[in-house]
Amino acid sequence: YVFTAFISVFALSIIYLVKATPIYESSTVLQINKEATSIMDAGSPIVFNSNDQEYLQTQYKNLLSRSIIASVVEDLSLGKDPVFADSHNIIGAVRNTIAVAPIRLSRLVEISVEHPSALKATQIANKLLDNFLARNLDQKRLRAMNSYEWLQNEVEALQSEVKISRRAVH
Repeated sequence: YVFTAFISVFALSIIYLVKATPIYESSTVLQINKEATSIMDAGSPIVFNSNDQEYLQTQYKNLLSRSIIASVVEDLSLGKDPVFADSHNIIGAVRNTIAVAPIRLSRLVEISVEHPSALKATQIANKLLDNFLARNLDQKRLRAMNSYEWLQNEVEALQSEVKISRRAVH
């Protein structure tokens, strides 16, 4: 009986392995550097002793944010992908295929995506990284524009004060 059970389990395992859909994993590594707090950030408090761990944890959460994953779903038309097509919550389904793993004692984070298609897994991982970096660049650009506008207002105010002072002296 033991031998028959062993052969049966072995045969069923082989059948399962032959019929199982292979799952491929694609990984990419991102280095997250802390941004220097700028005195030019108008309206934002200056933090000199900020916690690096909090910053990194925030960035890890941002990688899995609904908005970034939604942009990946849209950019790659994942709603048409057979793996995700039947899902009621496609963003949640895509998020479940993504793993964000910090690499210990570094500023590196590994982003892994699992999918039955090796090509699609790679596309999702790369698009997630591209969209994350693009969003961070857009935020930096917006902060720079706000700082520029603040400086322009300050320059105009100071020029006005100088004109008033000159008139008062003459």
